[in-house]
Amino acid sequence: MSDPHIQVFHDTVYFYCGHDSSPDDVTWITKDWRVFSTTDLVNWISEGTISPKENYMDDASTDYWAGDAATRNGEYYFYFSDRKRGIGVMRSESPKGPFMDALGKPLLSPIHDPTIVIDDDPNKTPYIIYEPYECVGAVGNGHHLNEFAHGSFFMWKGQFYHIWYYLRNGYKYHESIITYCHFDENGAMVTDTDFLDKHFTTGVGQYDASWPETQAEWYYKISHGIKKEGTRKDGFVLTDIKDGSWVKFANMNFERRRRLFEASISLSGGNGNIEIRADSLTGSLLRVATIYPIVNPDNHQVISCELGGVTGKRNILVKFNGDEKSTFKFDWFNLTDSVNKVNIY
Repeated sequence: MSDPHIQVFHDTVYFYCGHDSSPDDVTWITKDWRVFSTTDLVNWISEGTISPKENYMDDASTDYWAGDAATRNGEYYFYFSDRKRGIGVMRSESPKGPFMDALGKPLLSPIHDPTIVIDDDPNKTPYIIYEPYECVGAVGNGHHLNEFAHGSFFMWKGQFYHIWYYLRNGYKYHESIITYCHFDENGAMVTDTDFLDKHFTTGVGQYDASWPETQAEWYYKISHGIKKEGTRKDGFVLTDIKDGSWVKFANMNFERRRRLFEASISLSGGNGNIEIRADSLTGSLLRVATIYPIVNPDNHQVISCELGGVTGKRNILVKFNGDEKSTFKFDWFNLTDSVNKVNIY
């Protein structure tokens, strides 16, 4: 899976990538492109192949470099690289394909590795963004985030993600990584390699009740209006949380019963509480925990409450309730067996 690009169409995530011919390749040998889809970031479906037989390229070539997709007026377009010679475009009635050549010749040349951006203006103007790019700094460290880490960014259910590939040492064979991504207080993108350091084998879109801490910014879905705030050095919290706001952590694995919920939360401006629910906003109410306002809203209080017995794989939702003046911040939570205290720091 080389050169991963993700687009979201009709609340489904579509993953477009090159296809390495063999794990033993020592040169760039890509003979087609592949399409995958998911509705939860955990279970992926192979939707098929985008074949160079259906465009102007020679189907015996191995130069099928990066591609990206877009939609316009009910049709779907796949933009592809003919190595460094040019960018072509194919058309389909479905994001899954089949895609057919739209022009019979390159759209642009010489240029390669397209990223498609549709500007958020009244006319929804599409742009193809022209490698080479100007480097303005690293978005993260480790996990093969280097000059070869070709990837893309995407927004889904209010969460921001980064996907990129890495190479096996000595080979031109790619595997892809997805993790959470944030914007810091200066507007710079921060790839959450800290999540990968701790939970690489779990991946995004699912959680484990045994983790010492689940950071709030790793959420699966949030209600409208909640924001992230923080820095790469100090970490991130969720802010602008009002009465009725909620945060969802999907596919939480309870390998055994966890009886205590502990969380770092601040409240200012009024009174409030949180509801901890399983499965959905109208699902089983596991606990209501009172949150007390504190003088300095930049401080957080660690609250804990009995959770009851939860087992299996469940969605966990934290819903915030308050009055019209209440504003919450949410830093992290964990699920333990025995904590009987309330701390403020």
